[in-house]
Amino acid sequence: MFCPVCESEYEPGIGRRPDDGSELVKRLTPENSLHDGSEAKFVTLHNLGSPAEAEMINDILAQNGIRSAVRSCMFGGEGPHYAGTMCWRALAPTDALPKDYHDRHVNQWSGDGGFVISYYVRQGKFINFVCVRQQPGWTEQSWSVPSSVEEMLAAFPDAGDSLRKMMGEATSCSKWGQFTGEHAPQWTKDRVTLLGDSAHAMLATFGQGANMAFEDAYVLAQWLRASADDPPAALTGYEAVRKPRATRMQQLSRTEVRFKKQHSIWERLHREYVFLTQHGSTTSGVYRWIFGYDPITQWRGS
Repeated sequence: MFCPVCESEYEPGIGRRPDDGSELVKRLTPENSLHDGSEAKFVTLHNLGSPAEAEMINDILAQNGIRSAVRSCMFGGEGPHYAGTMCWRALAPTDALPKDYHDRHVNQWSGDGGFVISYYVRQGKFINFVCVRQQPGWTEQSWSVPSSVEEMLAAFPDAGDSLRKMMGEATSCSKWGQFTGEHAPQWTKDRVTLLGDSAHAMLATFGQGANMAFEDAYVLAQWLRASADDPPAALTGYEAVRKPRATRMQQLSRTEVRFKKQHSIWERLHREYVFLTQHGSTTSGVYRWIFGYDPITQWRGS
């Protein structure tokens, strides 16, 4: 399935883009493509030599990220494990809700055993929301399993009327379990290296999983450019620079998952105490550390 807006390909079984609900199509044609001719750059697709070659590449890509076959075969270590929390993502049309139902900021709704994050998307036409709760026994590692509004509501029986109103107006709904893994003790071997989730899969509590992968990719490219005549040295330099930051981000994300539902000033103070004693920084300091990083000037290390 393909997105007619950005022309990206999605896994089989996904009918809509999870972020904004855009309907996917089976094949891109000049008639159904909505790409506006802007300056956005896309990877050019090339024909492969044979169906066998295409199937082999597809299998390699499918075993990537947190399920990395390269990591498992070359570096060993533990595979991903379920973190104990389930997530539902859905979209509610703004015109189906009362006027001024939602302000222009990111909102958080908290309760026993779970929380909901909501915010506007698509120029305010929809509210995107993610519902998270503790739930044991999930094994499926896909990031987008089809669900239903009824199942989502059943998972949050104590949600207030206002929140249930938004959840009940959802036009589509998917679910996934949060998985994490230990950081890889070694990222690089000869001319093979890891990046992103294959090296440091992390929980989404700070929203930094994809950002860490982008940083990895930029820093790796800079090292390969600077040491083009010695790729193993470039990969070693990349790992030395990136591993400390990515590993700390993993640890911070695991700590933060305990504090997504706070109901009092005492709980907030407890959060600050835990971050200060375990990570040497208050949460405001953590955010400064996350967003103050500049890979363009710090790719050799800070």
